[in-house]
Amino acid sequence: MARNGVKTGGRKRGTPNKRNVAAQVTAASILKKIDEQKAWEWALATAKKKRDVKTYIDALRYLTDRRDGKPRQAIDVGNDEGRPFKIISSIPRPDRDGSASNPNSNV
Repeated sequence: MARNGVKTGGRKRGTPNKRNVAAQVTAASILKKIDEQKAWEWALATAKKKRDVKTYIDALRYLTDRRDGKPRQAIDVGNDEGRPFKIISSIPRPDRDGSASNPNSNV
């Protein structure tokens, strides 16, 4: 747990997780032993032959993500009413009598 922004235990910053490193090494050693392109072609052909659309699309998505990079996650900044947003340049400060004065108004 961090206290006041100071790290009190665990790995030092930048030290890789041993489990992730082991998984990467294992995956790399397996991939060295096979022809990756032929393996992907076989997987796609098998999924297509069995009419397994989900597996086929998942494989294509994985391959295109690796080739093109994963797309950025979309963020919806709209509102439900379809009205434009109002940009507030300052927050009205209440007067001493409790009413809010708006510096943007021309009153």
